[in-house]
Formats: sequence, C-alpha cells, structure tokens
Amino acid sequence: MSGIVEIEGLIHSDEVARRVSAAFGKTRTGNRITDATAAALKHAGRQTPDGIRPIGDFWLTGPQPAPPLPGPPPERPRALPSPLPPMEIAAAARLIASESGDMPPEDMVRAIARLMGFLRVGTDLQAVILSAIVR
Repeated sequence: MSGIVEIEGLIHSDEVARRVSAAFGKTRTGNRITDATAAALKHAGRQTPDGIRPIGDFWLTGPQPAPPLPGPPPERPRALPSPLPPMEIAAAARLIASESGDMPPEDMVRAIARLMGFLRVGTDLQAVILSAIVR
C-alpha cells in the first residue's frame, strides 16, 4: 500500500484499491478488496511516524506537501472517474487567480478543469470543483 502512495502521491483510497485489483489481475474492485485496502492503508499509516497519512479519503507520504500546495497541481495521469483532491483544486484556483485575477465561479470552474486536463466540464465535475472553491 505505501508503495502505491509513495509513487502516486496524493491519491484517493478508492484509486489505491483499483491499483491493488489491477496488480492481482482483477478487472473489478469489489467490497472485499476495497475494505482490505482501507485496512491496509490504516495499518501502513500506523507503522512509521513519517509513513503514509490520510487527509480525508486521500493518502500521501510524510515528505509530500500537505495542503495548501504551492503552485500548480502535480501532473499525473488519472483514470477517470478518479476523485480529485480538494487541495489540488484549491491550488489550481490560487494559480489561476494569481495569473488572471478574480472571476465568476462558473468561469473559474472551467479554467480549473482545463488546467487539470479535462476537456469538458460535466455536472459531476462542476459540483466537485465548486465544492472545493466555494466555502
């Protein structure tokens, strides 16, 4: 578990479970794999003080920066639908605001989605981004 988190950085627990499934040749991630992954993540997090740690449903290593992240979100391939870490969305919003100034929330949502590599903004993606930037 910690190896996946160390390589992928800030990653959602469901995405870790998908990686574990793929590693064992499974095409589907069932409840047993998801539950076992969650237990293994918690166990790995307790093993060392500088090991992996959770922020909500997302996991990162001790040396990785905690929110707020400086600069743009790290680039990495995402298997969609993959949960977006709120701290990456907030970092993207800060970057866009620093370069473009204030803008209406709907324009900010489109700009964040483009920065993160999404070609279009559906209602689900819009809701996720809005929940991270409107507080």
